[in-house]
Amino acid sequence: MTATTDEQPAGIVMPPAPKGLLIAAAMGNILPLVGVVFLGWDSFLVLLSYWIETIVLGAVTLLRMISAGATRGGLSLATLLFLAPFFILHFGLFCTVHGTFLYAIFADGLGSGADSDAIVERTLKVLTWNEGFRWSVLAVVAIHLVALAITTVRNKGWREVEPIALMFEPYGRVVVLHLVIMAAALPVMLMGEPAWGVILLPLIKIGLDAQGLFRKTGPELQTGMESIEKALKRRLASDGS
Repeated sequence: MTATTDEQPAGIVMPPAPKGLLIAAAMGNILPLVGVVFLGWDSFLVLLSYWIETIVLGAVTLLRMISAGATRGGLSLATLLFLAPFFILHFGLFCTVHGTFLYAIFADGLGSGADSDAIVERTLKVLTWNEGFRWSVLAVVAIHLVALAITTVRNKGWREVEPIALMFEPYGRVVVLHLVIMAAALPVMLMGEPAWGVILLPLIKIGLDAQGLFRKTGPELQTGMESIEKALKRRLASDGS
């Protein structure tokens, strides 16, 4: 859709706004890096912050599903009534398994009673005694909620997709990212948590998220720049004639 203002020549199609939720994830990646460099985080705290971010992403996805289904109504709303409980159960199970592996491998294990209650209890303990980590988690939550508000309310993101499409969004990114990062964290832990190795973990995630962000916004940015170039050529041609 072409927008014309006093500052913008007619015929220029500005590139669409970048994907807010991906940008939020990229911003959140800076916090674990700060934690490692300035607060002495080890690989467990880095991975735990990413696990909590996964839960936040799941909650954000659920809110987007509810917004899309409730606003579009009809079949979308009927579908939502089935999909929302299913997503809570399935994604919750996914996060529980993920958290169990995280604590078992990187935090001396949870023993045979590694259930969701035990994982939540130990996570709350970490948030209680580590103030820097607690503020980092709160910042991640705030970043994602602001991005959600911009995407859903200001940009009317609910118009773009059906709830069933939204439901599958977080899985691919989360699975790939965390498999790669946990695989990289294992040798770091075995080497005794060298500072350079722990710093490498958030850098890997920053790189992967940046790649995903560019893949989402790159074509849109290129289309916008091409439209600007064509409009400027037309303007120069008309001025010269």
